[in-house]
Amino acid sequence: MASFEQTHKEFLDYCMKFYGKGGLYADDVGVFSRKEVVQALKKHVKAAKDFAGDTVDREAVRDIVLTEREAEVSTVYRTSDGEVFDTKSDADNHATKLRVREKLAEIICTFPNVDSTDIADQIIADAATIKKLLAKIK
Repeated sequence: MASFEQTHKEFLDYCMKFYGKGGLYADDVGVFSRKEVVQALKKHVKAAKDFAGDTVDREAVRDIVLTEREAEVSTVYRTSDGEVFDTKSDADNHATKLRVREKLAEIICTFPNVDSTDIADQIIADAATIKKLLAKIK
C-alpha cells in the first residue's frame, strides 16, 4: 500500500513549485518545507469534502501552513505574577523561583525587624551563584 506522501506526490510537488525553495510565492509567504506541506495536506484532506488537487486545495494547504506557523510563534507562557516567557521551561523555572521566594519570605518574616523580601531575593541570588560555581568545579 502506498504511503500518504506517495499517493499525493503530484499535488505535493505542485504545492512546492509555489511555496518551496525558489517557488513562485515563496518570497511572499516564506519558504515551506515539504514536511509542513505534507502535514497541512493531511489536515486538509481529512477536512475537505472534495479534494481535486487544484488551486483551491493548494491555497487551503497554504493557509493551514501559515496558520500553524502563526500558532507556533504566538505561543507564550504566563506565570502567576504576569511574567511572559517563550518556553514552558523558562516559565516553570520562574514559577519555581517565585514559590521558593515566597517560602523563604514566610520563614524569614518570623524574625522581628527583618525585611523578608530583600533577604529572600539575596538568598536566591546567592544560590544561583553557588550553582554556577559548582558547575565549574565539575
